Amino acid sequence: MAKAESNSPSPGQRVLVIAGSLAAAAAAKKVVSIGWIAATGRKPPEDTTDPKVRNSEAIVFAMVIAAATGAARAVILRRLTAIEQSLSGVNESDDDQAKV
Repeated sequence: MAKAESNSPSPGQRVLVIAGSLAAAAAAKKVVSIGWIAATGRKPPEDTTDPKVRNSEAIVFAMVIAAATGAARAVILRRLTAIEQSLSGVNESDDDQAKV
């Protein structure tokens, strides 16, 4: 009986995904902070649970940082996947032909 292929990532891949996700989150926070200062003229809230921060400001900042972090993480993961596929010799056109 043939051994089933495993789709679980190797330890090295896991490290790259975690490192890439952390880097994406850090970059997104920096970009959002710069944009927040440009848009509002104030520093972004350090702690959105602080009672001194208005509810509307805390909610908007949380939404913006979450969206930016998610988008940056998606870009990083897609790039890592593309690199992995190029190193393993798999490309998207091979996958598309297999589906037909």
